[in-house]
Amino acid sequence: QGYAVYDNFKFVQDLLDNAPELAEMPVLDFRVTDTGMRLRFSTDGSENFELRKPVPIIEAWNSEAGRRRTVLSAGMWMLICTNGMQSWDEKTSFAWRHFGDTSRISDGVASAITEIQTASSGVVDAYNSALDVSIDDAFAFMERELKREGLTKDQIGRAQNALDHKWTTPGGVLASTVDATTLIAQEFGMFEQSTIERAAARMLRRGQAEALRSGGRIRVSA
Repeated sequence: QGYAVYDNFKFVQDLLDNAPELAEMPVLDFRVTDTGMRLRFSTDGSENFELRKPVPIIEAWNSEAGRRRTVLSAGMWMLICTNGMQSWDEKTSFAWRHFGDTSRISDGVASAITEIQTASSGVVDAYNSALDVSIDDAFAFMERELKREGLTKDQIGRAQNALDHKWTTPGGVLASTVDATTLIAQEFGMFEQSTIERAAARMLRRGQAEALRSGGRIRVSA
């Protein structure tokens, strides 16, 4: 009974009213279902879009049915044919539960957007650095890390197979594992996709920390 209705239209209007710079940002993706809405903005202008070049984004979520909280997150997106690939740094997510006076969401949007714009550039930098991190056995690394994230055996197998996909960065480097995982995430529904993409982001961060400890390479036993 404490649930407070906060509809999608109100959320988008609050974004525009409290962070007017969003009106100038390209919309990369918009999805709405009976249980959720996801909206992705690029913080870069569309003139900066290039094939395989990651760009920083802001992602907005809402659920009128209480499936999840209202969320703003930092991330990255990459143009690969008609597909986008995205990952998060969860430390830069802002979330509001649907209860009480929803004006607190409106009030929090402006400051959140400012921080997220800065953080989303950091996500892109992290991915770019992962292009130089080699892995002894990318299959084994993904098995270990994605199992740790609670992905299903089927999801892990699909991600491992996607290492050889033409849109995945070649060479079995850390960025390759992120590409493969976020690529197969698009095969699932919106909420499952979000879970898989977050798993890829956490795998990226742990992989970078491991490489830093071992001289720039991830050493995984087959």
